[in-house]
Amino acid sequence: MDWPRDEHDDDENFVTPPAESRKTSDEYRLELTKLESEKEKLMDYLESEKAEILKVKDHNQNLIYKLENLRKEVNVLRDI
Repeated sequence: MDWPRDEHDDDENFVTPPAESRKTSDEYRLELTKLESEKEKLMDYLESEKAEILKVKDHNQNLIYKLENLRKEVNVLRDI
C-alpha cells in the first residue's frame, strides 16, 4: 500500500551537504592559526587600553584633588 508522505519524515528530508563544503584538517589548522593571531592582537590592544584607563584614572584623581583645593581657597576668600 502506498502511504502518503509525511512532511516530517527524516528519511525523505535529510540532505547530505556537498563534499566540497567540508573543510580539510589543513584548512582548520590555518583558520586556527589566524584566530590565534587575532586573539593575540586583541589581547595586546586590551592591555594597552587597560594602561590608558589607569592613566585616565590617575589624571582624574589629580583633578579631583586640585578641585578640592580650589574650593577650599574659594571658601577662605568668601570668609574675608
